[in-house]
Amino acid sequence: MRDECTTRDDSLNNMQPPFGRQLSSKIGNHLCYKNVTKTVVKSEPCGDFIDQFVAGFAPNMNVEPFKSMLQDEIREYLFDQSMLMLNNETGEDCPFIGSELYEQSFCCPGYEGPNCENAQCPDQCVHGNCVRPYNCDCDEGYTGIDCSEDLSDVSDTLKFCYKQDTCFGKRLDEYDSSAVTYDECCSGNGSSWGVYKKHDATDCVTCPINALNGFDGNYTIMFLYCVFQ
Repeated sequence: MRDECTTRDDSLNNMQPPFGRQLSSKIGNHLCYKNVTKTVVKSEPCGDFIDQFVAGFAPNMNVEPFKSMLQDEIREYLFDQSMLMLNNETGEDCPFIGSELYEQSFCCPGYEGPNCENAQCPDQCVHGNCVRPYNCDCDEGYTGIDCSEDLSDVSDTLKFCYKQDTCFGKRLDEYDSSAVTYDECCSGNGSSWGVYKKHDATDCVTCPINALNGFDGNYTIMFLYCVFQ
């Protein structure tokens, strides 16, 4: 069954986050749901078997009285029970089995907590606050997607080395906790050298293209050829 997030607030009907639409509720604004099918076993009047069949239920053949009956005996038994109902006489109760669809709630991706009120961020923002999923508001003097980059370590010659070419995201593992020179960053596997800025990435230098970080986390070497004309 396909999981969905939906909304029950008309003002949110046009919102389409990457993970689906949100379900507005009294206990939290980030509650989603999914449809879940569960097996239901119940006891109902045997003569009511036609209505039960229409509702998606069938006699439970693993339980008495049907367990020890042959097919012809079951049909005859149910027919007799239905005639009792038509004559307003009391019949037997029978076990029926089927499935029902119900709604199961869960926190939309990017949120957690008893009422799905807490946003999730990388390392929960080391020096800052998580204001939206994966979006930290860093304390003064810190930057980075998780607010772990100390701006006091930065100078004209020492900056951070990133895996991506826009000075955004994770830093290179070997330089994760320190600022380094441009040569140290770009002579290795770095893709960019600079300082992450939330609204301005101008303090960023892209390393010469010699490798691209693949989706699996490995580096794929890009061989460049010159064509003379």
